[in-house]
Amino acid sequence: MRGRAMPLGPQMYLTNLPNRRLIHWAYLGLAIQGGFVLDTVDLLGILWSSLGWILPFMLVVTGLQIAFKARTQGWIGERIVAGGLKKHVHASLHDVILPDGRGGLTQIDHLLLNDQGVWVIETKAFTGRIFGRERDRQWTQRLGRKSFRIGNPLRQNYGHLKAVEAIVGQDMPVLGRVVMAGSASFPKGMPSGVSTGRAFRRELAGSRTGQQLPGDWVRAWRELESQVQSEPEARKAHRRQLEEKHGRDLRPVVGAAMLGTGLLLAAWMVVT
Repeated sequence: MRGRAMPLGPQMYLTNLPNRRLIHWAYLGLAIQGGFVLDTVDLLGILWSSLGWILPFMLVVTGLQIAFKARTQGWIGERIVAGGLKKHVHASLHDVILPDGRGGLTQIDHLLLNDQGVWVIETKAFTGRIFGRERDRQWTQRLGRKSFRIGNPLRQNYGHLKAVEAIVGQDMPVLGRVVMAGSASFPKGMPSGVSTGRAFRRELAGSRTGQQLPGDWVRAWRELESQVQSEPEARKAHRRQLEEKHGRDLRPVVGAAMLGTGLLLAAWMVVT
């Protein structure tokens, strides 16, 4: 008995077969080789079924990067610095909210106590090439062929220094440093007051952690500890303060929207 010829029309790629995508591409190849004419609906159906997963995948990946990459890099950088410095200091505080001395609040990455005084550390996980001087208002960050203006972290940390000085007064020295925890390079040299994590650890390694500190330093440090605002409301207030000054950071919102759209699109493709 002669077999029944398989149709080569649109109904072929609508059949529910396990290897549907493979058949789609085979059908497209046969159509091209045989000179068949595919209408727009047929062609879009084949391409969507075969390549449609690329769109939700890209939305999910891009959404995660926009929403969490900068925050995650910063958190990782702070943890690396915190872990590497503990053995070189008498005491330390990390990721703290303090009064800024002007009626507001400020967030400080690290406070370190050693035989030189209290160090106020701002951690940055920059990448690319950085160009800027100590007193510049902004620096330039180059990522490939693109350039971006970024705030000078030395100016940012100056505000942190003033907040700490307002608490400890003249009882002990207050020193500042910006520590680079990312892969950024400074082709024209790092400005004064900026170090890599490794260089700063070497600098602190010479401190005498076994030496007893002056009593007024110890009292000043305890006062600093007592001023730490640990309540969740303090972080919310600090976030509102930043939004009023710099505007709301829309990256988490945009990233979450892209992530949600990608997941919904993927779910729709699974059930259809």
